[in-house]
Amino acid sequence: MAIFMEDNLKAKSIASSSETVATEASVIENDSAPESIQNKSQLSLDVLEQKLIEATDKSEEYLNLLQRTMADFINYKQRVAKETEQQIFLELKKIACELISFKSVLENAIKNESDDSKKEGLIQLNKSFEVTLGRVGLEKLSVQDKEFDCNLCDCVSKIKTYDKAKHNKVAEVLQDGYLLNGKLIQPAKVVVSIMEE
Repeated sequence: MAIFMEDNLKAKSIASSSETVATEASVIENDSAPESIQNKSQLSLDVLEQKLIEATDKSEEYLNLLQRTMADFINYKQRVAKETEQQIFLELKKIACELISFKSVLENAIKNESDDSKKEGLIQLNKSFEVTLGRVGLEKLSVQDKEFDCNLCDCVSKIKTYDKAKHNKVAEVLQDGYLLNGKLIQPAKVVVSIMEE
């Protein structure tokens, strides 16, 4: 047993001396460790910086793509809204032209009616119809005795005048013109006075 204890002591002594060597080696390694850690940190910072630059570039690319997509979508919405508005206006114009045609027939009936009681009834119907047309946005152009405007009127013929005040003015309205919600749908057909020189 004494031999066993002696061997055990030798083993402990060898173990403690190897621990001392390991501690000294670790101290030597630790002296060079800051450089190694610093190099690793620098490498790691460079990698992180590169990744940040790449991420920033991608983020700017995605932002630009998003902005272009948003602009395209806004333009699309505006175009669709404008096309829809134009389509609605064209459909309303068709209906309005039919109503104007009916009003023209009604006015001719008033002119040609010889029975006063029937004529009075037609006049009342015409006034009521004009009010209805006004409520739906249809209004008659008032161009009689006003300066001729080629944007609102079609000159069917010209008559001579010697009055300077009547020069280039509407002398007679042959067919009424109409606006629908402020837009011309039927120009007035007129006779224009032109001054003789």
